[in-house]
Amino acid sequence: MNKKYARLAAITSLVVFVGVLVSQIYVAQTQAATLTSAKDTISDSRAGVAAIHTFTFTTPSATNIKTIDFQFCTTASSTCTAPTGMILTASPTLGTVTGIGGTTYAATGTSATCTGTGNSACTATLTVTTPAAQSNVAVTVPFNTGITNPSTASTSFFVRITTKDGGAAAIDSSTVAFATLT
Repeated sequence: MNKKYARLAAITSLVVFVGVLVSQIYVAQTQAATLTSAKDTISDSRAGVAAIHTFTFTTPSATNIKTIDFQFCTTASSTCTAPTGMILTASPTLGTVTGIGGTTYAATGTSATCTGTGNSACTATLTVTTPAAQSNVAVTVPFNTGITNPSTASTSFFVRITTKDGGAAAIDSSTVAFATLT
């Protein structure tokens, strides 16, 4: 009889553990919010030319932002494929960054013609050296140099924007579109 109770206790413990684990995963996924009023304004929409990309959005969460990833893709969701002919330099130049709590901002890029799939295939990242909290603040991040538009004309492309905390956990995100013309 003791073996029966021991087995029942083990199964009950396992069920409780899995339930707690699943609830923690669910809570982590529901904490991220959507960046509102997000857009990418480009200075020149011609294919294959260098352009200023100015990102604006409002942050709904009060968590300190350490980094913001701007991932350029051919689709709005699912697997990210880098746009053909798009170029990001290793050190894009930032304009005046506003709305992000903290001081001193630095930008990095993938440092090549974007190719392939995945998170690092075509990503520019803004890093906040000393982050501070903010919430419901309009943010502007202008990349003044270091981005060359994709070479395919008359096509829409997407930028997946993700804010992250100091531990690289996603805080908020949104996807915006831009197009190249002839």
